[in-house]
Amino acid sequence: MGADPRRHNRQERLGVTGTQAPAGARRGRARSARGSFGATLAALESLSLHGARVAVQVVDLDGGGPALPDGPALPDGSALPDGTALPESTAPPGGMALPGGSVLSGDGHVPLPVGGLGMVPLLIETAARFDDGSLEPFELVDRPEEKGAAPTGLWRTMAVPSLPVTDLAVLAAAGDALAANALLDRVGHENVTRRILALRMPRTALLDRFRDRRGPDDAPHLALGTAREFAALFGALAAGTAVSESVSSRVVDWLSPPADAGLVGAMLGVDPFWGGRDDHGVTFFGKTGREAGARAEAGVVAGRRGAFAFALIVAFEDESALDRHRVHSAFHALGRDLMERAL
Repeated sequence: MGADPRRHNRQERLGVTGTQAPAGARRGRARSARGSFGATLAALESLSLHGARVAVQVVDLDGGGPALPDGPALPDGSALPDGTALPESTAPPGGMALPGGSVLSGDGHVPLPVGGLGMVPLLIETAARFDDGSLEPFELVDRPEEKGAAPTGLWRTMAVPSLPVTDLAVLAAAGDALAANALLDRVGHENVTRRILALRMPRTALLDRFRDRRGPDDAPHLALGTAREFAALFGALAAGTAVSESVSSRVVDWLSPPADAGLVGAMLGVDPFWGGRDDHGVTFFGKTGREAGARAEAGVVAGRRGAFAFALIVAFEDESALDRHRVHSAFHALGRDLMERAL
């Protein structure tokens, strides 16, 4: 049988070559169909025993290994464990298709808080508007005069009061709260919501802007999403099919490599400030999300042996440094398991 041309095209885009690793099989509470993902399964089981809500999805972009069945969709009107109601969905039925074989799946259909990961659709809408000419990349936007934005990012410490839209996207991709808020104001929240629906992500919602504190009149979370939808979205970015190849390429550039290398990226040895090719053949792009009681990350890890799109979301009681360490250790375990299969 000849080589899969889709895999060859994906390898060219991601800059990796080589053959696929042998497949294995194991099942746990979170189900694995290729290799054991043993460290990840153990870490997620420990989090569940400590009361955390966990959702994970890993997709083999080469389609290797047996596919796992997807979880059921939640009906409109469902709520999160904290009582947050899910919005009515007007998206096409079925949601975005996974771009390969699902090799690790656990509650991938359950919406959970995703923090700044929910800004990825904003980046896609921005790139699409650059592409169709409705937004000028070098249009200057003033820094928002707001005191309640989350104190993350660089723009709040910089002297320059205005930045071009394309630089706002770069900073927003790196987790800069002021830049993301300014970009959201310029692009429009309603336009981002329409883009989310067009991307067939019915269980994802960007609810609000970055805030230092959330009051009773604010949305309880910045964004909600599912591991399945974000794994599928990053697989589409890798394939060049998120809106178009040019839009996908621009967004991947903004997210390569992730500025936050403290979760999955911590085990891949990537330098978040290095823009050249990795000496060991690692391709890694993605986005993290952090807020009180929630950690999320989605992205793509590719190497000579394979390529995987992943998403991991954890909602937990953030009562001590030990709670955060336990959660971060689960992301590190996933990073290690992905590295062993991709490189």
